[in-house]
Amino acid sequence: MIELGSRYRNINEHLGYGASLVLGTTLSETMWTKILPKSGKRFEQVMEHLRQIGIPGIAMQMRSTFERVIEYEMTRLRTLVVEQVAFIEEQNATFQVVDGVDNSWSYPLDASFAEAGIDPPALWGPEFVYGT
Repeated sequence: MIELGSRYRNINEHLGYGASLVLGTTLSETMWTKILPKSGKRFEQVMEHLRQIGIPGIAMQMRSTFERVIEYEMTRLRTLVVEQVAFIEEQNATFQVVDGVDNSWSYPLDASFAEAGIDPPALWGPEFVYGT
């Protein structure tokens, strides 16, 4: 749904936050995410029709539910990020340097391949780097 968020946000901004929860299931999600343009005459006609049938009033009643859904999803996302960071930190903590390792391939993380003297096409082939 992340990639569709801008479309739902657009609808919510025109009809009230919570409108995306009350669009119903009679029409497929494709109607709201692909068929309905993001702006223009057709978009405005659809928004006006939805206003006339009372969607903004229903959206207002659903606003607290809308906010709870967003807070729930944001909490889930924050938890996933914290877990992932902890996992990465754990992996880094268990990594040990082995004596005698050739460090000639190491370079600063913010360095480009060119700055590090690495030629990716020579390493992996031009089709890997340039998609040819």
